[in-house]
Amino acid sequence: MKDTCDVTIAIRDVSLDIARHTAAGTAPDRRELIAWLESLNSAARAYQKLEHACEDIVEEGTTSERIEAMKVALTHAQGQISYWMRKDRW
Repeated sequence: MKDTCDVTIAIRDVSLDIARHTAAGTAPDRRELIAWLESLNSAARAYQKLEHACEDIVEEGTTSERIEAMKVALTHAQGQISYWMRKDRW
């Protein structure tokens, strides 16, 4: 299983695929369904790690270790391997 998953893109892609099938009046095949589940499960894991990192800071306070954990979780939820500063993304 991957540790990284761009949560926004994963959800968007599954939504678009469902919309295409709906518009065409078709049903997804087993391979597509499995791919969708894998994508959504990966997104859920990435989101949960980010949520837990945020909760640790809110509930227990800020430490350099907790900030680093949040940075790693945010990086993974954005589908990246290393953190990109916002100014460098676009």
